[in-house]
Amino acid sequence: MDKTQVLVKVSKKLEKLIPKFLIYQTENLAALKDAFAKIDIKKIGEIGHIMKGAGGGYGFNEITNLGSKLELAANDKNIPEIEKNLSDLNFFLKNLKVEFVE
Repeated sequence: MDKTQVLVKVSKKLEKLIPKFLIYQTENLAALKDAFAKIDIKKIGEIGHIMKGAGGGYGFNEITNLGSKLELAANDKNIPEIEKNLSDLNFFLKNLKVEFVE
């Protein structure tokens, strides 16, 4: 992932839903970090699966992508890949700028 600001364009119709969605994703990240610290691979896979299903519906394809990668890495018990994807998710959420479009 490029180390610059991440711009995501989202439909103005979703504007009222996005703040709560992003809070939920930040909570997911915290839960993922906690699960990673405990080496709870099952929990990481579960959260990744949820993220995979949720991101695209709100216009956040990268959340879907990272959720899918986390789920696959958990299924493979690939700790380095889980760690990389957690770092990418952290970067994405930290540097996200949302632009609402018609």
